[in-house]
Amino acid sequence: MTTWTGKTKAVDAASALQNEIRGKNVLVTGVSPNSLGAETVRVLAPYAQSVILAGRSQSKIDETIAAVKAQTPTASLKSVILDLASIESIKQAAAEVNALAIPIHAVINNAASAQHKTIVKTADGFEAQFGINHLGHFLFTSLIMPSVRRAVGSVDGFAPRIVAVASAAHSSMRGAIRFDDLFFEKRPEEYDSQMAYAASKTANIQFVRLLARKLAPEGILAFSLHPGVILETGMGSVPTVEELHGWGLVDKNGKPYRDDTLKTIEEGTSTQVIAAFDPNLKDRSGVYLLDGVPRDDLVADCASDDAVAERLWVLSEKLVGQPFDVKS
Repeated sequence: MTTWTGKTKAVDAASALQNEIRGKNVLVTGVSPNSLGAETVRVLAPYAQSVILAGRSQSKIDETIAAVKAQTPTASLKSVILDLASIESIKQAAAEVNALAIPIHAVINNAASAQHKTIVKTADGFEAQFGINHLGHFLFTSLIMPSVRRAVGSVDGFAPRIVAVASAAHSSMRGAIRFDDLFFEKRPEEYDSQMAYAASKTANIQFVRLLARKLAPEGILAFSLHPGVILETGMGSVPTVEELHGWGLVDKNGKPYRDDTLKTIEEGTSTQVIAAFDPNLKDRSGVYLLDGVPRDDLVADCASDDAVAERLWVLSEKLVGQPFDVKS
């Protein structure tokens, strides 16, 4: 059995799991160059049957595809325009995915909104971080469930998986979900970018915990994870040096402290590859992963309360305007 660590690189995880990856179709959201999503596509491409790249910018998707094709010319890559800040776009993207009429064995919900200094709204009036990070993926995942169900029993008994890239920020940055003022409309003066981001990551974890239970009878698995702190991506470039220094991640000049709290893109991507394909996780659906291994002990109370998960689920269905596609 392979031992995963915080220094495991995604390319090594994919190589170790290549027999699990072969013959599978994978969908990854958030695939701009120099991102965890792009690295996920790169390391899966040599082995996967096909990889669907879902993102809001065709030019950025094309750039990632070109880079992957340069390394793996035989890779089967498909693109879908997905703007998680727009319900209309989400519905169109899901329709395109389902029209492919192929089984989707692994869905990796990797895309995320940057932390905005002021309140930013989606096309549908949701606070952007909660709207994109949680509600957008909630609706998109629901709408592509027909394609996920096609994967049940399709390849060697492999159970299809839904993976949500969450964050340890749910705990460290006050991630309780503000049900009384979810989008900071009643009390905009209380808006805090870190708090809003953390709440969206709490929602990712709660979504997965309940989704795993609801989909268990269908033989579909779900996992959430913390990829680590990665300063090399677009997400990592948003906070100021002062903020990063205050979090203990860089010195006063902005130079990263190279210790176990920081990861490269290659290291940070590994856990989502592991979550999607490690056979040792087949009986652990619903868990939260760090460094490739289950770490539910690190999940904060705000992300492990069953009543909160149920309340969030009902509210999410109301906000996106339709029930989640779960077979009763």
